[in-house]
Amino acid sequence: MRKALVLGVNGQDGSYLAEGLLRRGYEVTGIGRQQRSRHIESTDFFRYVIVDLADASKLDAVLRHDDFDVVFHVAAVHGSSGFSYEPIWRNMMEVNVLALHVLLEHARLRRPDMRIMYANSAKVFPEPWAGTIDECTARVATCLYSIGKLRAQISSTNIASDIGSLPAISIFSTTSRYGAAPIFSYRRSRIAWRARCAALRSQ
Repeated sequence: MRKALVLGVNGQDGSYLAEGLLRRGYEVTGIGRQQRSRHIESTDFFRYVIVDLADASKLDAVLRHDDFDVVFHVAAVHGSSGFSYEPIWRNMMEVNVLALHVLLEHARLRRPDMRIMYANSAKVFPEPWAGTIDECTARVATCLYSIGKLRAQISSTNIASDIGSLPAISIFSTTSRYGAAPIFSYRRSRIAWRARCAALRSQ
């Protein structure tokens, strides 16, 4: 049975993703900071682990414990439009960037065949958005949050030569049955999340 790890499983995207992976027959481990899983009950195929992603050693311990085929990093420290990241800059970088670096190092040193899917952000693209946004679209840092997301992308690109492939960086947005709709609608930011998932399934 294929094994998947979902960082940020208590969030909107993480819970959707875990549910989809379970339907596809994956054994799923979900990571969150809260004391329990918010949306998915523990079963023989779903395990919840309490980890603060700011603690790199604990994330590394989870990676060493199981032999994951794919890891989805959909956790993030973020706020709504106009949010000031200066007071939480360190924690944002630990969760949004350092946690990805831990995944990349695990792949480089121990599991070069492990696939990594990282949720980026539409905030790295200049507005106004027009047409199709893809990997060739220019990026720009407009706030501390987008600086972190761009740093994560650079880390992934730099390690690609060592592990022989580029971990997929996916940008997507969905509506939520758990809360308000996101700022960035899927229609406005048409990013190839489905194409990335299709590429993953074909490997």
